[in-house]
Amino acid sequence: MNTPWIVEAERVVLDCPPWLTVRQVEYLLPTGRRLHDFWHVDFPDFVMVLARTTTGSIVMVDAWRPGLKAQSLWAPGGIVDPGESPLEAAKRELAEETGFIDGVWKSLGRYSIDANRGCGAMHLFTARDVVFAPFDPDPHECLSVVTIPPKKIREGLLKGEYQGLPGAATIALVMALDPEVLADS
Repeated sequence: MNTPWIVEAERVVLDCPPWLTVRQVEYLLPTGRRLHDFWHVDFPDFVMVLARTTTGSIVMVDAWRPGLKAQSLWAPGGIVDPGESPLEAAKRELAEETGFIDGVWKSLGRYSIDANRGCGAMHLFTARDVVFAPFDPDPHECLSVVTIPPKKIREGLLKGEYQGLPGAATIALVMALDPEVLADS
């Protein structure tokens, strides 16, 4: 059945811009049934960047992840600011978090985090031949920049070392859609 659900009523129950909005939606289904309390969670879109340096290493950040309650290695990324394109956000986040700039950029698409509830979307990018430029890291980010051989990134994914779905999905999607980025030099 391809008939869309019809919104009959909607109310915001929590609004914490720019981070989170929770909405209670009442839907009329194509079958005639009403759902009175379907919940949507709206997060801003965000970017993830798997960047390869001119020497063939992959740029990652090591930081505490409150949702995981653990230190974790991730591809650089962050929220798309209002008025900013996903590519602009990706370049800004890579530079802000790691000091790496320039390179050849490629979009690998936009992916919904939860097709039922919303929860934002991830815009995935690769960048080849990025170079380090002196930068002033944000001391509040509390992260370390790490460059890793592509083989270790691939092995880490297969061993389950990337516990957050966006981080694991970033690596897996790059392996499938732009495999040269994670190829051995």
